[in-house]
Amino acid sequence: MRPTLILGLAAAIAFAGTAQADPSAPPPTVAVSSGTVTATANGATHLNGAFPWAVKGSDGKKIASITFPFPASGPPPTSITSSSGVPNPSTVRGGYCLDTGCYTFTAACTAGTCTVSTP
Repeated sequence: MRPTLILGLAAAIAFAGTAQADPSAPPPTVAVSSGTVTATANGATHLNGAFPWAVKGSDGKKIASITFPFPASGPPPTSITSSSGVPNPSTVRGGYCLDTGCYTFTAACTAGTCTVSTP
């Protein structure tokens, strides 16, 4: 293999690993209330059901009994509510998409308020 090809591939891999979310793709709004979590897409985005959504308790362990009921067919949802049992505080991890790509987010939730961040 030629050195320029190897360097080009290495640069492409490095760029892909550091790509940031599109600033025109605002992350969803997340709220916890009465043991359920609701995520609502913002702008032209939608929620990504192909991403493995998860909720973790304050101990950092995934709570397997909490699910997000994404529809099996039809358009991607712009809002979704989890099954009950979400503790407070908790961390919610999910995905959202804009037609330019898909992104992940993490929401740190305490006392009903969630702070959403993107990598």
